[in-house]
Parts: sequence; C-alpha cells; structure tokens
Amino acid sequence: MAHSRSTHPPVANPFSIISPQFCAHTYPVQLAIVRKVKTITDGNFVVQDINGNILFKLKAADSIFHDRHVLIDAYGNPIVTLRDKIRSIHKRWQVFRGESIESSALIFSAKRASLFQSKHNVNVFLAKNTEESLCNFRIRGNWLERSSVIYAGESSTIVAKLHKNCTAPRILIGKERFMMTVYPNMDYALIIALIVILDAINSEDDDEDYYESSFPQNVSQMVDVAGNVSQMVDVAGNVSQMVDAAGNVTQMVDVAENLNQMVDGEDVADDEDYEDYEDYDI
Repeated sequence: MAHSRSTHPPVANPFSIISPQFCAHTYPVQLAIVRKVKTITDGNFVVQDINGNILFKLKAADSIFHDRHVLIDAYGNPIVTLRDKIRSIHKRWQVFRGESIESSALIFSAKRASLFQSKHNVNVFLAKNTEESLCNFRIRGNWLERSSVIYAGESSTIVAKLHKNCTAPRILIGKERFMMTVYPNMDYALIIALIVILDAINSEDDDEDYYESSFPQNVSQMVDVAGNVSQMVDVAGNVSQMVDAAGNVTQMVDVAENLNQMVDGEDVADDEDYEDYEDYDI
C-alpha cells in the first residue's frame, strides 16, 4: 500500500511488543479481519492473511466473568488475554501475556483518549509507562467508517491503517470483512489486539446509545400500557357493577315469585273459606 515516507516515516527497526515473530517483516503486511456483525466473541473474530490462511482467532476466556477474551493463533495457542476494566470511566482495557491476568504479565493498556472527545480515539500505554503522561501509541480516525490510523506515540509515524475491503462486500451473510495494513517492522499481533479493543469500546458505546435513545420510547409505551390497564380496570369495575345489578335483579325476581306464590296461596284459602261458608247452615 503506497504511503509517503517523508510525511509518515515507517518504523526503522523491528518493534516487538508481544513477540519478535510478529514483526519480522520488512514489507507492509495485509491482514483481513472477518467478524460477525455486533459481536467479537468465540471464533466470531478471525484474522487471515491475503491467501485466506487463519492467523488469529478470538475466544472467550474460561472465567465466570464476561470481561475477558483470549487471542489465539491458528493452532489454538494463547497469545494474549484482553480484559475489560468494567469500572473504568475511560473504558480501559488491559492486555496480558498468554492466559495470565497477573500484573507481572501486563503488556499494555488502552483507554479512550478523552471522555469529551470522539470515542474512536484511543491511547495506548505500555506496562512500563506507569505515569501515562505520554502515550506509546494512539489510534485516531473513524471506526464506523473503518478508517482508523495507528501512530507511534505522539509522532506522525504510522504503524498501521484500517480500511474498507474494496474487492469484496463488507457485509457477507451476517459477517463483516475489512482490511488492516501493518507497516514494516511493526508487531502485527499488537495491532490486532488494538483493533479488538477499539471494536469492543465502540460496541459498548453503541449499546449504551441504543438504550438511551430507546428509553423515551419505552417510557411512552409503558404509559400507553398503563392507560390500557386503567381502562381495563374501569371496564372491570363496570362489569362488577353490572354483576351486582344482575344479582339485585335476580333477587327482585325471586321476591316477585314469592309474592306471586303468596297471592296464589291467599286465593286458594279464600275459596276454601267460601266453600265452608256455603256449607254452613244458618
């Protein structure tokens, strides 16, 4: 991929962060990232070379928590473990060597550059950079457009670029495919770990935006439901009153029948008395 050496000079020497085997290339490496839309777990995030050979996969860590993912190679060997520090307001992620989460295995951490700036901007700090006054890498650009750029520190040196796949549709049967260009001498396992983090940070924010945007609509629906329930209660009250009225009518019918029976009884008695009177000899 063509780029200006004078404006964006490449890394001069191999820059190994995770392992030297991932930066022993003197030419730009093209990587294809295939992921299921809106998810980055258990085999749904796959990294391939230009020939379609699998280089990395992402799987969920063996943990009761859902804050960890493990980047493995094509043979299933763990490369790094990525952990989301859930209580961090800057959406901080930590990356450890292998499957460990011990502080001694920490390689680097990444977090949003600012709470008040674009969520597509992420700063990266190596484990030895405890003061974090200056970042070791920074990601800038637009994740939604798949046009992010990774720089070395605060310099203009580009170490990797994310871009759309121009030779195939981005969305294929529920999957998305985009490309990553890793510049010479740069650790491409580090770059892939950063893309996983960038994806996760933006996915979390998209979910939050969805719930926030849908909240008024949900409240409106709840109000409508409450109104319907109130109407149902009113109807039920009316039905209850009707049932009571029907009960009163039934009682009235019973009373009327009793009265009729009483009247019939009196008529029979009067007839019998009259017959007795006729038989009486005065």
